[in-house]
Amino acid sequence: MESAQDIPFPVRYTTRISTDTSLNSSAVYKVLKDGSDKFDVTLYRTFIDENGEERKFSFGTDADHVAEFHELTALKDTSYKGMYYSASKLPGELIDKLQQIGVQVTSTELPWYIIGSQMWANGILAVVTWSMVLTFLVSYFASLNLYRKHWLVGRMLGGVKKTLAKSVASDLFIMAVVSIVLWGVYVLFNQVALSSLSSYALLATLGLNLVILMSFVVLINVVFFIIIKHDNLAKALKKTDSNMKQNLVWMAGILASLAALTLLMNQTVLNQKNLQQQLDSLKPWQKLSAYKAVNVTLPSIEDSNNGEIDARADTKVARRFMDHFKDDEYIFSQDSTAKVPNMVSQEQAQFMTSQLKRDGIDSDVSKRIRYMNLNALKLSGHRNLAGKVANKKPATVFLPEKFKDHKKSVLNAIYLEYYQNSGIKKSDFEVHIVKNNEKTFLFDYRGAELYVYDHSRLQTDTNRILVVINMAYAFNSLGKDATYSNVLNGLFKQPGLKKSLLIPQSMDR
Repeated sequence: MESAQDIPFPVRYTTRISTDTSLNSSAVYKVLKDGSDKFDVTLYRTFIDENGEERKFSFGTDADHVAEFHELTALKDTSYKGMYYSASKLPGELIDKLQQIGVQVTSTELPWYIIGSQMWANGILAVVTWSMVLTFLVSYFASLNLYRKHWLVGRMLGGVKKTLAKSVASDLFIMAVVSIVLWGVYVLFNQVALSSLSSYALLATLGLNLVILMSFVVLINVVFFIIIKHDNLAKALKKTDSNMKQNLVWMAGILASLAALTLLMNQTVLNQKNLQQQLDSLKPWQKLSAYKAVNVTLPSIEDSNNGEIDARADTKVARRFMDHFKDDEYIFSQDSTAKVPNMVSQEQAQFMTSQLKRDGIDSDVSKRIRYMNLNALKLSGHRNLAGKVANKKPATVFLPEKFKDHKKSVLNAIYLEYYQNSGIKKSDFEVHIVKNNEKTFLFDYRGAELYVYDHSRLQTDTNRILVVINMAYAFNSLGKDATYSNVLNGLFKQPGLKKSLLIPQSMDR
């Protein structure tokens, strides 16, 4: 049921699409649409509409009629980043095209075949499952023992092995039929496709359960046969016997029950601790309740002469937009882009590394840089550092001790990304050395999974190089126009949004 809710598509493969750079979503969607049509691959994804409702979209032929939308216009205000699903692995040529435009693609098969093992191996569910199985086995042995005298008489007459074998075969047949019926009922009542992940997962679960339970049934019957084989018929009829083997079975059942109870209690306590940790990790997101995400279409104009992008119009639009917000009315928090992105070819990585080295930047260091405005620094758990931010400096750097020998590389990255050709010098930046292992909450809402709890929400990182950008300097500098585009990826409070006359995209955090 959980897998059906999380992935309501007839698929077996998942593809995560992301990037470390800024890309136009329409361009990525076009590549996906063309690739789906060309290679006859159906890609599914979910998105949030303007009313905050989750919707289903498909690229390519939706033979199972699962998706609600098929035209790219439905995705015009959405980010291409996220999870995509397909019945087969994406063709290598399509992956190559996506990587050529700067998209990172990670495609893997959904492990539906191991879902059944989770109830036997992980967490409190496994303890409960084993406790139920133990109760079943003890009850099964007790039911066999009720007919002990019958089996003893049968032993005298011969044919006990054959009768027990028929009994086991009957049990197997009944359990197999029940498993098939359960699977059919689930598919019919929940109206899921036979090729869906949840359908495969349930089939794998029932199959594994059948194998494990039948193994135990065979084991119990073998033990019972050994007891019957060595039992004394006369004493059993007179009820004066004390069968040591049978008593050992009961003792094993009691000890196993005590062990299962102990494990259940321990696992319950552990689960409570984990749940509390998860709740604590979600608390920082509550600080975003007053903020909204916005989608701003910047009027970049393509120069027909050389094909380059003229971003001057973007700067004007972004400047007007940001004029409506005070520093404490928006959150700006993002990683440095002066690094080598993941999922690029070895040749590209070598070329980008050499380019960064030429600018005096160590990619291994710059990837630890997190740019923020003062408001984001306060909300990320560093109010003690907020008082050290220099109001008259273009940037304030909080450098962990382990990176103090890389100060020059950090300053070069800041200058390259925000103040190049601005008249501002690297010596104008304020630098503070802070102790190692300081924790920072990243507020990377675009990289967080919103609908299920997973590690993406645990966005507390340690040993980050925090750079507080003085936006008054950044907006008025002659640096890169990307400054405004970066800020527009932030989160904004409602008062400024009303003034800007832009419609915010709803966010529930």
